[in-house]
Amino acid sequence: MKGQGLRLDLYNFDLPQHQDCAYILTSPRSLEACRRLSIKPVELLYISRDDYEAAHPEQSLQERLVTYHSLERRRLKRLREARELRDRLLVDEERRVRTLSEGGGEGSSGTLQGMTATSLPGHSKERQGEEVDRNKEEEKEEGKEESQQREKDGCSSSSASVLGRQDSQASSSSSSSSTSTSAASKSSSKQLKDQENLARSLISRQCKL
Repeated sequence: MKGQGLRLDLYNFDLPQHQDCAYILTSPRSLEACRRLSIKPVELLYISRDDYEAAHPEQSLQERLVTYHSLERRRLKRLREARELRDRLLVDEERRVRTLSEGGGEGSSGTLQGMTATSLPGHSKERQGEEVDRNKEEEKEEGKEESQQREKDGCSSSSASVLGRQDSQASSSSSSSSTSTSAASKSSSKQLKDQENLARSLISRQCKL
């Protein structure tokens, strides 16, 4: 088939050597631009004035002239819009390909490093050993904290017992002092009574003499 294998886009589809091709457009970006703008590729083909007048004999000369120029202006406008969109699509595609190539290199290197790290036989063992050591250290820290807490509790209990003993000693000493005070007062009152009795006996003797 004639035209098969040719790349026909919005810039070369209307060249004289492509007039007999079976397709109007074959470029993916040109076809995409026409699809987005709702343009049929056949609408972009140039039609001469003679061909248009021959296709519309029912119209008057004036009508054919006005209609032809209106359609030609519209065709050129739609062609310009399609070419601009096609160029933007081309730029976006090139930018996307460049971004993917740059990001793909970094991603592949990172993936390779990750695969290498996980595929090494000693790597998993080393990680397991590190986790075991970390767990042991955490257990030691917890044991230290528990022992420190027990020491604090023991200190507080011992200080409480010491305070209790001091309070009991103070109470016992106060009770003993009160007991000795009462005993001393009793002995002094006894001595006063003895002295009074002695004085009375002396007085009674003098009266008898």
